[in-house]
Amino acid sequence: MTRHFLRFFSPPLASQPLLVCLPYAGGGASAFRAWATLFDTQIAVAAVQYPGREDRFTEATIDDMSRLLATLMTELQRDIATRPHALLRHSMGGAIAHELAVQLEAQGMPPRHLFISGRQPPRYHPRASVVHRSSDSDILAELHRLNPRNNALAESPELAALLVPIIRSDYRLIENYRPHNTPVIGCPIDVLAGRDDPDLPTDQACAWADYTSA
Repeated sequence: MTRHFLRFFSPPLASQPLLVCLPYAGGGASAFRAWATLFDTQIAVAAVQYPGREDRFTEATIDDMSRLLATLMTELQRDIATRPHALLRHSMGGAIAHELAVQLEAQGMPPRHLFISGRQPPRYHPRASVVHRSSDSDILAELHRLNPRNNALAESPELAALLVPIIRSDYRLIENYRPHNTPVIGCPIDVLAGRDDPDLPTDQACAWADYTSA
């Protein structure tokens, strides 16, 4: 079976529940490689590989939420139709994972669990953010604000030239995304938030409870 999006770091067993991990803006599937060793044989771990990065570097990025969800759904349905599954995502991927959970439930394949990290619920989606329209240097400054310990792009103009267009595309996707009439889903939602995260205050993190009936 040809898989365009899902990357398994070890061959999955038919009996294993599947944890599908969705990378942050600019990230690739390899960010979750170590996760495959954490669960032994209890859980199969797969990561989504968005086009335009790592082994899909030559492909055009997708900067539209509806188009990304449609292509993801086509492939995910093949891999999760016969096994329990959960979705995990940090930051940008949190919005994607939630929209996926809504669509999977509508198709009769509800996830068992949704794990969200560092992402506001739909009603707090930032509508005024326009990072994708910023200069390369301003995008680098925003990345440094989010992760001051990682200076790899600032210290390597060559690496920045490769990755900033991908990051810009991801920001365009999430900043142009407009959630509408988001339904409540039936699976539990666990939210991970930093105590001092200025982009996800406690009241917003707790508001995810309004999006699940579990």
